[in-house]
Amino acid sequence: MVNRSSEDIEFESARLAHASAIKAIDVEVNMVSAFGNAAMRAPGIAAAGGIAALLGFYSANSDRLRGTPAVDEFNSALLWFFGAVLACVAAPSAAYVSQSFFVHSKGWATHHFERPFVRDSVTSKWLFCFGTVFQVLAVLLTIGATLALVFGGVHFMDVAAYAGTDQSP
Repeated sequence: MVNRSSEDIEFESARLAHASAIKAIDVEVNMVSAFGNAAMRAPGIAAAGGIAALLGFYSANSDRLRGTPAVDEFNSALLWFFGAVLACVAAPSAAYVSQSFFVHSKGWATHHFERPFVRDSVTSKWLFCFGTVFQVLAVLLTIGATLALVFGGVHFMDVAAYAGTDQSP
């Protein structure tokens, strides 16, 4: 049985803490990649749904709707759907940027051989704060996109309701 000195134990603990900090960076790099993939997919899904359906519906009913108040509802729905698409583009991008700030904040932490072994630096704290701001922005954009889709859907239903009535100009 080998007796290890407290310095050896402390050194081994520091080495393990450093390895753990580096592993955390590797894990978060994978998260950044996942958010990047989501940033490329989200706009296509939102655009294909609301805008394509609205334009298709209006094209099929344009003779009946032209020159009526339904055109204003159509324009409102299109604007809300466009806002949803814009938010869908921005939300994963903000999440991607937030994760990038989080990864870089860990990279700026300092490693020491006395407790605590991994310490936040001033730069790492600022990077973490910026990451948090972008993370909150991503959540707000996601909620905003959902609300914009709902409002656009309400306006779309108003256009559809008008098309279903017999109110020719």
